[in-house]
Amino acid sequence: MNTARIGTIAFFSRSLACQQRGDAIARSDSVPNAALIIPWYQDFTLGPPRYEAAQIRAQKKAGYDNGFQRWILWNPKSNYTLAALEPQS
Repeated sequence: MNTARIGTIAFFSRSLACQQRGDAIARSDSVPNAALIIPWYQDFTLGPPRYEAAQIRAQKKAGYDNGFQRWILWNPKSNYTLAALEPQS
């Protein structure tokens, strides 16, 4: 199997997941005291593609594009990619 294809599928799945979560935000807008939805984004490599700053920024962008202003990075070793983060203003 082509590794680029695997990467495309993985990214597409995450983008689709963010879109579906955005739909969940829209559905819960009218619900009083609805839970806040905060996505967790992958920040580690587990086979192709390698997860570096560009892949993490792409996940964050997909979230922002679908209404998520908050997020949490997930790395099981707690080794985070600082280059994927913006400096505090």
